[in-house]
Amino acid sequence: LKFKPDIILGMGGYICAPVLLAGIFMSRKIALHEQNYIPGRLNSFFSRFARYIFISFSDTDKYLKVKKNKIIFTGNPVRKAVEQSKNIKPEFEKWGLEKGRFTIIAFGGSLGAEKINNTIINLYNYFKDNDKIQILLICGSRFYNQLVKSEKNIIESKGKFILKIFSYISEMQEIYRISDVIISRAGANTISEIIECNIPSILIPYPYAVANHQFYNADFLARKGKAILIEDKDLNEEKIIKIIELLIKDDRKRYTAIQN
Repeated sequence: LKFKPDIILGMGGYICAPVLLAGIFMSRKIALHEQNYIPGRLNSFFSRFARYIFISFSDTDKYLKVKKNKIIFTGNPVRKAVEQSKNIKPEFEKWGLEKGRFTIIAFGGSLGAEKINNTIINLYNYFKDNDKIQILLICGSRFYNQLVKSEKNIIESKGKFILKIFSYISEMQEIYRISDVIISRAGANTISEIIECNIPSILIPYPYAVANHQFYNADFLARKGKAILIEDKDLNEEKIIKIIELLIKDDRKRYTAIQN
């Protein structure tokens, strides 16, 4: 009411509801942006009032019961630093890694994911004598102290296999630049950055996300041949080991195919 906007953009989430309602009552133009593959309940409800609906996945339109000329495929905006990551020189040493190894980056979103952390740690015994693989795990600040304490022997190991653990890394554009494969959850921002950087991924959707939206985000990439989807209930180190070995044996052909 105070600012009298010409157009109101809703990004989903219930915090947008009162603002969008106010816009409707004020006869303002409404636009929506849907970050996930399956539209959320709020965006679905307000779509009938929207002048434009911006979608992040090319075929999300089939889940919106509105005229197709209202729907515009824009993708999900990513940080400029990530968008320009191809111009960054890969720096392995900065992160305690070695150039030339098959590099796996694992993380569970901004807060970390205990099941992903434990699965990655459990890979150590299998790969400890392997000098061709290295893993960088971003475990989340809430798990970091516990992991460093309980896995001290692994972290300080002088074996052939390299495993580096960080609580949080803000320079993800640099991390993407050194990645051969990513193991992660399937939130909208993560998926968008993986798509932007053309990185093969093993996606483990968070099973308690609203309307299971992470599953559908991951499934979209899996159907496009750009990711492997593992449901959280099926995640274990044996599956990850098998996939990693297949990717390495494939001599990165999958990586080349994804970039094309």
